[in-house]
Amino acid sequence: MRYVSWLPAVILLFSCSTKAPQCRGVQSNRCLQVATFNLEFFPDGREGRLSQRAREYKKNRIADLIQSNGLDVIALQEIDGAPEKMIAFVRDFLWGEFDFVLAQSGPDDQKVAVLFRKSLVEQVGEPRELTAQNSGGAIRSQKPHWSGRNRLPLEVTLRARTTGLEFRLVALHLKSGAKPADCDTRAEQVADLAGYLKNISGSYILAGDFNDKLPGNGICVGRDTLLPLENLATLKFLTEPGKGIPQNSVTFILEPYRSVIDHLAVTESLYPRVVRLGQWQAEVLAHENERISDHHPVVFWLRLVDEPVN
Repeated sequence: MRYVSWLPAVILLFSCSTKAPQCRGVQSNRCLQVATFNLEFFPDGREGRLSQRAREYKKNRIADLIQSNGLDVIALQEIDGAPEKMIAFVRDFLWGEFDFVLAQSGPDDQKVAVLFRKSLVEQVGEPRELTAQNSGGAIRSQKPHWSGRNRLPLEVTLRARTTGLEFRLVALHLKSGAKPADCDTRAEQVADLAGYLKNISGSYILAGDFNDKLPGNGICVGRDTLLPLENLATLKFLTEPGKGIPQNSVTFILEPYRSVIDHLAVTESLYPRVVRLGQWQAEVLAHENERISDHHPVVFWLRLVDEPVN
């Protein structure tokens, strides 16, 4: 049984019990809450410019958001590459309840990571950034669209401790921007990733900052850079506005790209385990606080028990 401070717990357990009573609230072991969250140059700010007070505020508020909402598995973006900073955050602000995997590719202050609650899931095997060698040549990691300041997808296999449910989590942070060169880079990344995913077996979750909208033409003029992933027959997105989440949802809070650019998707094998939150499949945890991040986290509930819940 997980501990959360009593006041947030009362509020959240009431709201979550009405949306997903089968999960029995954020303290239950019956469901995993899986999220993606871009922490915006965590923990020190862009080029380390945040004051010590601002850093402590940011870490406190992010930890409170994670714990009070009962998040269990989180794909993180824009994490400092020094592992000791993440170790200290988990120890001092998350009560040591989590473990993490930190990727190596990309800028020093923009790494991809996966954070997971140790009491609920365990890591299986070694995590890996996807490269040409371990992706059957699909992720052409030496190509310009993956090298330099770009970030390779991070794949981690997790297993639920209570039921043995096993799945891969592919965490990613695709190229940002709406200039033609940015759109070309993101489209090439997506084509490679779709090529990898269509040829693997087993259950997986795709989670991260895609830097583009669903469905159809996104932030690039007349172009849908995410189309190869949208067309995968085995993959179901949970974050399409008006379908998976409310139409007016926002995950990136700054103009001109204020919209849903952070996404969650699951394979068909996991889709029956997605617990509906009222009429929706996923939920944005809006904070509207730029001192925390310029992104909101988005989360879905994954059922661990085998009995039908909807």
